[in-house]
Amino acid sequence: QVHRLQTAKGLLHYRYRHVVLTMPESLRLWFFRNPEWLSPLMRAGHACLNDILNRTTGMKLDIGNIIVLQTAGRSGHYNPHLHILMTAGGINPSGQWEPVSYIPYELMHKKWQYHLLTMLRVISDDPAIEKDIDQAWKKYPKGFVAFLQPGQVPPGGQGLARYLAKYVV
Repeated sequence: QVHRLQTAKGLLHYRYRHVVLTMPESLRLWFFRNPEWLSPLMRAGHACLNDILNRTTGMKLDIGNIIVLQTAGRSGHYNPHLHILMTAGGINPSGQWEPVSYIPYELMHKKWQYHLLTMLRVISDDPAIEKDIDQAWKKYPKGFVAFLQPGQVPPGGQGLARYLAKYVV
């Protein structure tokens, strides 16, 4: 799907992708007990994607995204995870659009693990969380589950928009 964004330098056309970032069940209880951590969770999702695109392109990009926090899975159990519509590229330091068509899945899994666990270490003052963080590093050596929809978001994105809208309200 191509969208247009008016910038100071003119009209920008960009494509976007759908990303889902999840966490292991062992960490969910921490978020249930500390709902104020959900906002830093969303910031960690943005930082992760920014880090991935910067690493993939070798340059600092200004990316765009819309982050939708979903706190329950289809079964209704508490399962905080992020649905993100992200631009398939970003604006480089010289103000030009830099498309990114390929993101290595292995990198995404490891970067999401790093950003989430680092965020937990920073925001928690409970020493008990260290055990769960250490376990998460050991139990998931390939990183956490992160899904990147292949290709672009379906034309118009209406199906995805309807799906995500119920979680925004």
